[in-house]
Amino acid sequence: MVNFRKIIIIHKAAIGDSVLATPVFKALKTKKPDLKLLYIGQTQINEFFRNTCEYLDDYCDINQGFFKVRKFILLNNPDLIIDLTNNFKTNLLTLGFKKSKYKKNPKIHAVNNFFETIDKINEITGLNDLKPDFPTLNPPKSETVSDNLPMIALVIGVGKKRSNRSWPLNKWLELIEKLKPHYKVVVIGGNDEIDLSSNFREDLNLKNFIGKLSLTQTASLLKECKVLISSDTGPLHIAVSVGTRVIGLYGPTLVERSGPFLNEKNCISTSDICKCINLKACSVKLYNGNSQCMDKIAVSDILNKINNI
Repeated sequence: MVNFRKIIIIHKAAIGDSVLATPVFKALKTKKPDLKLLYIGQTQINEFFRNTCEYLDDYCDINQGFFKVRKFILLNNPDLIIDLTNNFKTNLLTLGFKKSKYKKNPKIHAVNNFFETIDKINEITGLNDLKPDFPTLNPPKSETVSDNLPMIALVIGVGKKRSNRSWPLNKWLELIEKLKPHYKVVVIGGNDEIDLSSNFREDLNLKNFIGKLSLTQTASLLKECKVLISSDTGPLHIAVSVGTRVIGLYGPTLVERSGPFLNEKNCISTSDICKCINLKACSVKLYNGNSQCMDKIAVSDILNKINNI
């Protein structure tokens, strides 16, 4: 058994998958506190983790160029590399080092899939019985909203690349009407959703943060909320990572694979009637452009979930 003192984790991923991997950091560092854990990831993700994650010791930007990243690896000379991307580039970058490589298993949750990667190294590291656990991130306290009512956050968009995951806008507006007497409603999202803001009437009395928050600020705000309601998006997984309960709305993607970890029972899924599971575009759209499966989710379904949380 090798005495592992330094491990590099390499992961080129968007925010959702990046956050889903954070239990790996927590498990390794909790089991072996003196372990030096280095992270090679996307620029935006590195900045986010610097502000919120206590388990990583140093960072390298995977987008800065092949030779600079390779130099970072060579200079640090890790005892092991955990490759959570496992593509041609990462295999070249890590050539000559002992490593454990991710292999996608679509039949299990992504978090458990990442843990399969580190399970392979148990015998040689002595780091046995590693289990996934949330919360994993600790953002600074939010000063964004001050209100006597409990807060509920909504992510009403899903970006432009996978619009088939979205819940219809008219239903979001109906939900806000139902929530506003009892909760302070905050709406978050990225630049792709800015155009949706024109649909928010002043009498809805919500706080609109679409396109206004960094990832760190988003995490801080979500930590203060009672619950987040969202389709399958990055902020959904950020909410789980800071310990906020989540109601997930699923159709074209599977709760079993990418649902809010440990919150799966709070999800509403119509995947059983979806004809475009895991596809980037919907093959069955209604007259209003909405995905048929997502349109089946009713406002009353969400209100029932809120009442049971």
